[in-house]
Amino acid sequence: MENVLLPTSGIAGGKLYDPTPAHLKVPYIATWDIGTFAVKAFEDPAAFIGKTLDLAGDQLTASEIAAKIGNKLQKSITHVQVPITVLTEQSPLLGELFSHLNAQGYPQVDIAALKTIHPGLLSFSEWLETTQVIPV
Repeated sequence: MENVLLPTSGIAGGKLYDPTPAHLKVPYIATWDIGTFAVKAFEDPAAFIGKTLDLAGDQLTASEIAAKIGNKLQKSITHVQVPITVLTEQSPLLGELFSHLNAQGYPQVDIAALKTIHPGLLSFSEWLETTQVIPV
């Protein structure tokens, strides 16, 4: 989730620059929650050996994220879709990745199942309320 607050995201200027289409839901997770899952795996390796977990605390569109951040900052934030060609110019691999994800969609994550492992798993709104690092 923290990546939406990078200076390059454009929030300070009222924009959320993101390469995903406005309708596409993307899984997001807070870095704190990634660490929590890692700790749980180290504490109980038998429960996790041979398993793969798709991690997310929320699945939102870029427009939904822009609206939530805008509400927090009490200002209008607009999602601006960055063209894949711009990404490809900067990084061919990144352009290829987003081109594929935008066409195929992102995996749907079973957040309810993850909450049985980590009951404190943060949604985007919960994370936004706990973070102090908001560009203005």
